[in-house]
Amino acid sequence: MKKIWIGGLGACGNHHEKDMIKNLAKNLNFEFVEPEEADIIIIVDTCLSIYQQMLNSFECIKDVVKRAKPDARIIMSGCLSKGVKFELAEEQKELLLKVETIKQEDLVPYVAKLLRGYNIDDDFDIPYSVAGLSIRISLVSGCLNHCSFCKSNYMNFELKSYPFEKVESLANDIEAIDYPFSRIAIAASNLSLYGVDLYGKRRTHEVISTFTKPDKIHYAYVGALINWYPELVKEIITNFKIKEIFISLESGSPRVYQLMNRSISLEDLIRLIRFIKQERPDIIIHTEFITGYPTETIDDLKKTIELIYELDINPAYIHSYENSKQIPSSQLTGHSPEYCLESAYYASDKVRPLREKIKNIIQTGEMFVFKKHEKEQIYVTMLVNGVLKNIRFDQLDRDYQEGEIIPANTVKPKQFVKRRF
Repeated sequence: MKKIWIGGLGACGNHHEKDMIKNLAKNLNFEFVEPEEADIIIIVDTCLSIYQQMLNSFECIKDVVKRAKPDARIIMSGCLSKGVKFELAEEQKELLLKVETIKQEDLVPYVAKLLRGYNIDDDFDIPYSVAGLSIRISLVSGCLNHCSFCKSNYMNFELKSYPFEKVESLANDIEAIDYPFSRIAIAASNLSLYGVDLYGKRRTHEVISTFTKPDKIHYAYVGALINWYPELVKEIITNFKIKEIFISLESGSPRVYQLMNRSISLEDLIRLIRFIKQERPDIIIHTEFITGYPTETIDDLKKTIELIYELDINPAYIHSYENSKQIPSSQLTGHSPEYCLESAYYASDKVRPLREKIKNIIQTGEMFVFKKHEKEQIYVTMLVNGVLKNIRFDQLDRDYQEGEIIPANTVKPKQFVKRRF
């Protein structure tokens, strides 16, 4: 039996190819072992989000290389495989010569070919991962480098879209696969520019429509929406399978927002959010924002918090600004790391009532039953800590039906068996 090790920093939740490779290796009867015993070593989770994480990635590679057998095949992927725009240290260059560097988007088909020992077909070149009854689709790689704080300024790579004809084929596969998918998450950086590099026109609305057509899909999450256009807005408000979306706010201060160089104006973004909430009040809108951005004052931060309350959206993520010489915002007068962290704690405390309000929908809102297992278990989608999750219930007071809407206040918290699968 061949032996394999798959791992990395463990700092990023975006490397879904790791799960796909693990499933493939398991199906091909590979044994999962430590690096010292492995014939094949795959380092997936390398990072470029901040400079220190890049250094941590090199330390991780160094440790794995040191522990590996002399004849082990070592493959490195993740964000570091996309390259950097600045000169690496000699030690870092020498370390990369000891591993095979495979681009993240090519990793799954490359490893599948390696594990199977022969040429693979297109079935392995599919940008999805599975968790429980949810399927996650990632269709775009690359970035347009609009935002002055964006980590993509570490990288040197092209904007690339998954071909639309394969999108249609993949949607048909989801319908045909003998697996009870009920929830789909469609997310990628610059998702709403989908197809521009290949077709010269925007097709995100078609992508969303295509992936939500299968009858087994009842619940859709659409994330990383940055660039908007009329057809996309129409799809969001008319497609009632879409239950939650993610729109990045970053700052509610017009002055700071302008410095961030976002691709949509703050006025247009506010107008868009208000329109979606008016037309689809049932959609949960998640957002994120940065605290401690260079030149930001406490008054700027307060404007962000006030705007989030005014829009009544979920501040799911608060990011403490981290500077680096490689990003454009480093040219501005910066704040100390201590201030950035303190401002994040301040903001978190201020938005806690809003988060609690959203969390309280657990007691007052509704849950959608998307899977039933005899009379003993049901799987529902509901809000937990302000974020929509899949949850299993084992203690049932009656026989629930798939597609049924359950008032959340009829189920006691002690009946939560598994908060996420």
